[in-house]
Amino acid sequence: MTSFSVDETSNQSCSSPVLGKRKPVKPPSSVWEHFIKVEGCDPKYPRAACKHCGASYACDSKRNGTTNLKRHLEKCKMYVNPLEDNVEGEGDSESNLMTASFTQENCRKMLARMVILDELPFKFVESEGFHQFCRALNPKFVIPSRVTVAKDCFQMYMKEKKKLKNALTRSGQRVCLTTDTWTSVQNINYMVITAHFIDDDWNLHKRILNFCQVANHKGDTIGRAIEKCLEGWGIDRLFTVTVDNASSNDVAIAYLVKKFKGRNGLVLDGEFIHIRCCAHILNLIVSDALKDLHVSIIRIRNAVKYVRSSPARLQIFKDFAKEDKMSTKNCLTMDVPTRWNSTFTMLDGAIKCQKTFERLEEHDPSYLPKDDIPTTEDWDNAKVFVKFLKTFSEVTMKFSASMSVTSNIFFHELCLIQEIIREYSSYENALLSQMTLSMQTKFNKYWGITTSEKTNLLLYVSVVLDPRYKLAYVNYCFNEFLEEDCAKIWTNKVEEAFRRLCDDYYMRMSKEKYSQTQSCTPIEGFGFQSQSEIPSISSSGSYKARATVHDRFKQSNKTCLDDAKTEVTRYLDEARIDCMGDEYLDLLTWWKVNASRFKIISQVARDIYSIPISTVPSESAFSTGGRVLDSFRSSLTPQTAEALICAQNWIQSKPLDDMTEEIDGAEEIDEEFINIGKEMEAAFENLNNDSMSLEAQ
Repeated sequence: MTSFSVDETSNQSCSSPVLGKRKPVKPPSSVWEHFIKVEGCDPKYPRAACKHCGASYACDSKRNGTTNLKRHLEKCKMYVNPLEDNVEGEGDSESNLMTASFTQENCRKMLARMVILDELPFKFVESEGFHQFCRALNPKFVIPSRVTVAKDCFQMYMKEKKKLKNALTRSGQRVCLTTDTWTSVQNINYMVITAHFIDDDWNLHKRILNFCQVANHKGDTIGRAIEKCLEGWGIDRLFTVTVDNASSNDVAIAYLVKKFKGRNGLVLDGEFIHIRCCAHILNLIVSDALKDLHVSIIRIRNAVKYVRSSPARLQIFKDFAKEDKMSTKNCLTMDVPTRWNSTFTMLDGAIKCQKTFERLEEHDPSYLPKDDIPTTEDWDNAKVFVKFLKTFSEVTMKFSASMSVTSNIFFHELCLIQEIIREYSSYENALLSQMTLSMQTKFNKYWGITTSEKTNLLLYVSVVLDPRYKLAYVNYCFNEFLEEDCAKIWTNKVEEAFRRLCDDYYMRMSKEKYSQTQSCTPIEGFGFQSQSEIPSISSSGSYKARATVHDRFKQSNKTCLDDAKTEVTRYLDEARIDCMGDEYLDLLTWWKVNASRFKIISQVARDIYSIPISTVPSESAFSTGGRVLDSFRSSLTPQTAEALICAQNWIQSKPLDDMTEEIDGAEEIDEEFINIGKEMEAAFENLNNDSMSLEAQ
């Protein structure tokens, strides 16, 4: 009894505010999970910044509390509440008790989002583990069937598609495309079409438009598929199409030029529409030089293959590396003989473990035959190869970027590659000299300034549009690699292409402006109020009137061209920005700020900087396609596969809220929903027909 009373008294002394010396400290509000104190501000007036959007608010515990922080969190556009709930605090401002409303609709929406983003099979929602998790999380949630989840995913796809289509068509956006083809494990031919564009706020976007099934990889088939895709999206302003070097793509480009030329949707009648994948061409150039692999590379490959061929050998190798205090992570990768970059990765990793390979040779009696063991000379040759190929690997990575501007880097990397080839051609190593000669031949075929017509001049104009370089830098580089007369000719070609582009854009802008004002502003001199006020005109008078209008049109046309030339001249004559070493100049921001000064050239820059110089953005979709259409999910229809792949890309991409406008008019809204309803009805019919086959997932 005595011991019990002592313990009870002790507990009371710790918890009671009457007996204790200090009140218990309240736990901090959960809102601080989303805010952080701003450093450097006045301690008397502390402020907190939102971790999601950066907005700051006063947060003094006595004067402000956390109510304003909670209110901001409810309206913060960058914060996504998993259940999209209205969260409100309970009790005073320091309380961490919160209530969240539950709706079946929101939970199903987030479930469909999870299936799309994480590439989960529809049957996942019927697994026992998921059911147990949902019962523990919220027993009120009624878990939908796999067919219902498939329908929810398709509804999300249609909603995102409507938003993207509205953004592209309402803004009259000109787009650049990349496309590629792929054959799935089910032996079905697929083609992906990706659009690249810069919005009105000068943000670069990449969106997969179609992941569709095609009959074959022929040029006409590809061209018709692209045409059908653009018509379905309501896109009639096409700037460029980036494809690999296959001959069928030449046929596809010719088909598109023929179809779009009459619609006035191509700049300069499609003269610069064809962009060849620079990463693919660079792969051809380097692969041609490595087609006859040196014996040193073969010996090192055999050594790596020997270690990887047995778990026991691999463990012995790791033990030796541990004794040498070496890490074997990413050091024992096998290469693919047809891909030079994998050979570079293999050599680069093996060189780091050279000492370990030498120890293996000393202690393993069953190691490679004596003639196949890498020698010191072989390792030295490999180091030279790695140093030589490293630059090309880095250039390939730059060309393959998908969420940053790449058209402006092509010319700089082109000059770098030419300089390296020229440097190594006089190298003492006979092998490297021979390699560079082979590379120069292939380089001249695709990128030689005087020997190839396959390089698109838009990639040179992109350098002119860089305020750090302009035309002077292009002229300087031409003089470095060409004779003086030839350099002058090619500089003039680039300048001429730049001026022609600006003239074409100005004429289009003038026509659009005229068509917009024509419907609401009467032509000067013809301000009649009604049909009865129009005077009768004789045949001779009618001819004179037409001649007068024609003369005014010619004068207006001449004025437009003169204005465009004036702007180009003013831009080229302005001093270049003195930040040649600043690699982090944001070109899109610069043109956004200076668009008001160069109204024509800024539109040219906006489209040229949208150009992707490789097909990697489209090829990356096939890695997703391979996971979605694996051997266990072969029953998915092409329409369902397209919905999953496109929706994932759209959800993960930068939002288009700033570009999306509300559709005006109830009739237009009704028509849009009727069309969507028809598409969804057809898709649901396919899903119901395939519901039994989904069991295979």
